[in-house]
Amino acid sequence: MSAKSNRMKYAAIAVVLIVVLVVGGFLALRSRTQTRTQVDEISPVIAEISKETGETSTLWKSVESKLEDLRAIDTSYDKTRMTQEADYCETARSTIADIKNDLDSITAHHDNVAKSLQDLAAMEVPDWFPEYLDLKNAILDKDRERVDKVKEMLGNLDTYYMFSEKLLLAMIAEYDMEEVLKDAVDMVVEEDYAGAQEQFEKAADRNSEVKGYAAEASSILTFNYLDRLETNREKADAVIQKYIEVCDLADKHSYNDAKELAEEAEEDYRSIQRVYLSDFKPENQAYWKENIGSIGDDIKELGRQIDDLEYQAASLLEKNKPD
Repeated sequence: MSAKSNRMKYAAIAVVLIVVLVVGGFLALRSRTQTRTQVDEISPVIAEISKETGETSTLWKSVESKLEDLRAIDTSYDKTRMTQEADYCETARSTIADIKNDLDSITAHHDNVAKSLQDLAAMEVPDWFPEYLDLKNAILDKDRERVDKVKEMLGNLDTYYMFSEKLLLAMIAEYDMEEVLKDAVDMVVEEDYAGAQEQFEKAADRNSEVKGYAAEASSILTFNYLDRLETNREKADAVIQKYIEVCDLADKHSYNDAKELAEEAEEDYRSIQRVYLSDFKPENQAYWKENIGSIGDDIKELGRQIDDLEYQAASLLEKNKPD
């Protein structure tokens, strides 16, 4: 081969190399330009998602703070404390309503995020971006699940506080009935039958209040100890009616019969096994553990999963941030 042919061959190879380098450089530049353009287009949408997520996070902090204020009722058998706890039940239900409002706001933010994610999915995006979208959709699904779990727990809490309020009111009425009944029995011993009859009639009214509140509580939750409470009310009714009959006999001057019936009534009265709030504690605690505590654990676990997904999404975004 001549020297001239060799020079032509090398020249041709050089031209090809130059073309390859130029085209490759152009394609690389075009790719970087496209990626930057894509990032510029999706950045405002990502910023909007971040804004919605931040507002959602603030609402979740409010929800968590309010949930921490909700507690099981105190089972102290003290009238003042029982009255305070009945008032607390009403306050707790108001807090539950506030939390539901927060959850509605969170759901609205979820809907906005879902729309933004749909908009992003329809855009021309960098190669790494579908992974980011998958993570954000997974976060959204988990957070919607968390909302549902909190709503489930709030429903159980609302039931618990409605029941507890009625139970406490029943116990307060029973406490008052016991006081009135004790005064009435003392009057019988002192042979103040007219005064005693008036007090026994008041005790009968209080006993009716107890039965009314207990029936309302039973319509909300069917705990076993409510049967015992109902049985006691029936026994109390029978005792009160006997004492009223004692007063009637005394009014008719049948004192021996009155005395004999009074002794029988007193024996019946002493046989009633009182039901205290502490008797309700085991079933109350079991309900709280199963219907509130266990769901609370699920909510915390969802929160941990969401935090992990958020970290992965943020890391992916940071890793692919344009120069």
